[in-house]
Amino acid sequence: MQDADWEIAATLDYVADTAHMSALPTEIRRLVTTQADLIRATARPRGNPALPAYSVTAARPYWTP
Repeated sequence: MQDADWEIAATLDYVADTAHMSALPTEIRRLVTTQADLIRATARPRGNPALPAYSVTAARPYWTP
């Protein structure tokens, strides 16, 4: 992933879509709105770096009785 600009744009487009937002439960809608406010306050117009992402995978060991 090279930058987060498209993710920021997608999030703000989602929040601007009243049909999507009205389908969310009130508490989730508040959370999403708060996150969008933070994005608007901190994101640069372009060149935002992507956040690191990690994945943890667990596997059950093969066991035979």
